[in-house]
Amino acid sequence: MQTHGDHHVKRVLVTGATGFLGRHTLPFMTELGYDVHIVSRHSNLNQPKVTAHCCDILDPMKSTQLLDKVRPSHLLHLAWCTEPKTFWNTSDNLRWFSASTHLFSSFVKFGGHRIVGCGSCAEYEWVDGRVCHERSTPTRPASNYGRAKLSTGNWLDTFATANGISAAWPRIFYLFGPWGHEQRMPGCIIDALLDNRPAKCSSGTQARDYIYITDAAIALATLLESPVEGPVNIATGQPVQILKIAEQTAELLNRRHLLHVGALPDSPVNNPNWLAADVTRLREEVGIIPRVNQNEGLQHTINWWKHARQSRAAS
Repeated sequence: MQTHGDHHVKRVLVTGATGFLGRHTLPFMTELGYDVHIVSRHSNLNQPKVTAHCCDILDPMKSTQLLDKVRPSHLLHLAWCTEPKTFWNTSDNLRWFSASTHLFSSFVKFGGHRIVGCGSCAEYEWVDGRVCHERSTPTRPASNYGRAKLSTGNWLDTFATANGISAAWPRIFYLFGPWGHEQRMPGCIIDALLDNRPAKCSSGTQARDYIYITDAAIALATLLESPVEGPVNIATGQPVQILKIAEQTAELLNRRHLLHVGALPDSPVNNPNWLAADVTRLREEVGIIPRVNQNEGLQHTINWWKHARQSRAAS
């Protein structure tokens, strides 16, 4: 068991490890030589080469007990409320702010020294055509989700400085890949087309900075291992029109005729036409350049979706 002040044992606790992003980070943590511990509220955890713990970290007493038991040297905190549509303004964001700050405090109390949290591009003030830079772009979030994430990141930065530990705050932009949600792009398109039903979407003229899920996972694992501190954008720096993603998905499935562009209204608020990340810190300080291009990533995603459906049908 790791003792207080022992920085030789690389033991990481990953929260949100069964989520979309979290599950993809685990093999890279193992490759980097971490003793990987994961936590979830579900008891049916089955992940290879990791130690699983069933715990509701929204409960501060249980969260403290878990950290006392595991005593990790590193913490990758990804858990948060992420249900599509409702997560933007649910009051659960406040609960996660409180749970996160308690988690960070307990982590340090039991000897931890490196924290990587999970921020969001929603922390920035979204202005059409803006390239978001970690240090110079205004952080004026328009949602409870963005405000709670920003508050958590700011709290962590102050806390880390006061306690002499190392902390980074990756700001995740847009993700796609296997295990993505069926109500998000491109899952909503794939799901409809595999059913041979119309895939309805908005005009899709908005450009967003999408990164393939394994590239994002590698970035987080590498960031955890690095000494880089503060906010770091996780993105490609190359925004693409949502319409192009939808069209490319439909073409890969040979169902272009089922794509109904403009069948859904564009969101009237907080919906800039063009939003991208400055990825200088990610590239030059963390040493990460995304490797999977959009076409390759979409094909991987479609293949996973097909396999997942076959597995469900077989069971």
